[in-house]
Amino acid sequence: MPDGRILMVLRGSNDVKPELPGYKWCSVSQDGGRSWSPAEPWTYTDGGNFFSPSACSQLLAHSSGRYFWLGNISEENPQGNLPRYPMVFGEVDPRSMRLVRESVTVVDDRMPDEHPRTMLSNFMAEEERESGDILLYMSRPFTRSEKDWTSDAYLYRIEI
Repeated sequence: MPDGRILMVLRGSNDVKPELPGYKWCSVSQDGGRSWSPAEPWTYTDGGNFFSPSACSQLLAHSSGRYFWLGNISEENPQGNLPRYPMVFGEVDPRSMRLVRESVTVVDDRMPDEHPRTMLSNFMAEEERESGDILLYMSRPFTRSEKDWTSDAYLYRIEI
C-alpha cells in the first residue's frame, strides 16, 4: 500500500465444517513482510462480510496508484472450494485495505446450461502497459461435466 503496509488476502476452507462461514481472510505486515497480524475476515469497507470459496484470488497494484482484487464472491455460504463463480473484480481502499462494495463488478458467471461445478477461478491478471487496462486470462473447466477438464482459454479486458 502507499504507506508501506503489505496486504495479504488468504483463502480458507469450510469443507469439513460447512456450517462455518466461507470467507477470504486477511493479514497485514507493517515491516516488509517479516511479521504479520493475526488473520481476520476480509470485509467490505463498510464492515460487511462476503462469502468466497476456498479458491485463489489476486491483488493487483495498478500504475494509476489504485489497487484491485480479482476472485470469486458467492451469494450464499460456499462449501469448501465450491462454487467457483462468479468471477468478480473490485477496488481495494488503500487506507482500510478492504474491498469497496460499490466497485465490485461481475466479469463472468456460470451460464444456466453449464454444470454447477463450472470453475471461473483458474486465472492470472496483469496490467497492459499501453492502455492501463487489466487483462484477465482465464479458462472455464467443468462447464459440460465435473469430469471434463478441457476448456478454451479466454482473455477478458477490464477497462480502467
